[in-house]
Amino acid sequence: RLVDPVLLKAAKPQELSNALYALGKLREEQQQRGSGWDPTSSPHLNALTGAVASRLRAAEGHVFKPQELSNSLWACAKLGYRDSDLLLPLAEAAAALAPDMNAQEISNSLWALGALGCTGPAFRAVLETLCGAALRRLRVPEKSEAFKPQHLSNILLAMEGLQLRGMQAELLAAAVAAECVRRLRTPMGAEAFKPQELSNILLALEGLQLRGKQSELLAAAVAAEGVRRGFAGFNPQCLSNSAWALAKMGYGAGATSQATEQSQWYAAAAAAAERPGVMAGAKPQEWANLLYALAS
Repeated sequence: RLVDPVLLKAAKPQELSNALYALGKLREEQQQRGSGWDPTSSPHLNALTGAVASRLRAAEGHVFKPQELSNSLWACAKLGYRDSDLLLPLAEAAAALAPDMNAQEISNSLWALGALGCTGPAFRAVLETLCGAALRRLRVPEKSEAFKPQHLSNILLAMEGLQLRGMQAELLAAAVAAECVRRLRTPMGAEAFKPQELSNILLALEGLQLRGKQSELLAAAVAAEGVRRGFAGFNPQCLSNSAWALAKMGYGAGATSQATEQSQWYAAAAAAAERPGVMAGAKPQEWANLLYALAS
């Protein structure tokens, strides 16, 4: 009924976006449970995405709002939908409205494009525009507060996945890092970061191979926060990924006094892993990552 041609033709942009977003949520829940209906198996998915793409190409204008565009990109990422006939016009429309996007919409759009591997030349201008919008917001204290920890970690993950380079990318990474460090230095700000977000920040930093003081300060602040918490709430994936990323970045390596101090992180991580239940259900890769870090 949802993809009835008559209904699709009359559907408003918000209704199309909501339908796609709902399928993305169903896919997310199906993956988390490991069972249930998989929307990607439906032959009707292409009809819905085709209607969205057609609306975006409408001569009279698509009239999608920023939230509808970012939600649609997010849904495509969750559904693993990579057809450029939809992704490119969707991304271009999002970039055109980037100045009107809020922190979540910019972050979700970048994260989705990163998750979908939109690294080709056709997406370059889109990515530059979205990164520029994020950077401008982060440079204004009142606007930077709107970025939640998840938004900040997702921007870094997107930059790592897209392997963004150049002056603007460096400035954006430094701005995100500075904002994270600022928050991690206060108890209330640090508590807002979930273990998954702390782990994702470290993974992104390792992949980006950033140089500069802000990157070092962020890695140290995230590491210190994990120890402060005693790694409470860290599941096997978060703990092992954090350890692996820090080891790959050379955290605690060498014979300096700083390295000796940093190496205490691994002792704390090992102690946490030994607690009953912390590594319960760990996958072989997670054990391998943790042991690699401890051996390093």
